Amino acid sequence: MSSSNRRTFVRHSAAAAALSTLGAFAGRAGAQGAPALDVVKIVTGFPPGGTTDTLSRRVAEHLRGGYAKTALVENKPGAGGQIAVQGMKGAATDGSVLLLTPASMLMIYPHIYK
Repeated sequence: MSSSNRRTFVRHSAAAAALSTLGAFAGRAGAQGAPALDVVKIVTGFPPGGTTDTLSRRVAEHLRGGYAKTALVENKPGAGGQIAVQGMKGAATDGSVLLLTPASMLMIYPHIYK
């Protein structure tokens, strides 16, 4: 398998996993009669045009209409993604702000950086 085929496979696999998880979540929210949010913001700690940004935009497309009326992607690049993670500390806890980041940001980095 060439590197471009591998890259495409990994990108599509990640998108499918994220979308299936969000689909189940949105389905449960709709089943409970929860009203759709007006605006949902997806925060990612990487610059536009990368894999994480592309995945965030695909997730945003699928959130529109069911989970929220409008879904936006906000890129906060810098510090290896930690700026976006730190910005989530003050975010609303009503589900209107979501973080899309690699697992290492939440599981490994807190033990390495102060």
